[in-house]
Amino acid sequence: FHREIAWGALLGARWMREATGVSRIALSGGVFQNVLLQELLVPALSSDGFEVFRNRLVPAGDGGVSLGQVYFLPGSV
Repeated sequence: FHREIAWGALLGARWMREATGVSRIALSGGVFQNVLLQELLVPALSSDGFEVFRNRLVPAGDGGVSLGQVYFLPGSV
């Protein structure tokens, strides 16, 4: 199950990179509190040329999501 989720996320990231040219990806939110998913996905993304960012100073759950929503308000990028 986790391998398939990681594979789907990698395919989605590839599709978005092709569509936007962006190869930087941030993994956050409650789903990335799942250590197994991180252990499968982060190396796959890195080896595929993505620059991967993960939570360090803020929680991966709701607190991190809220911070991300504030940071990326429309017009702030």
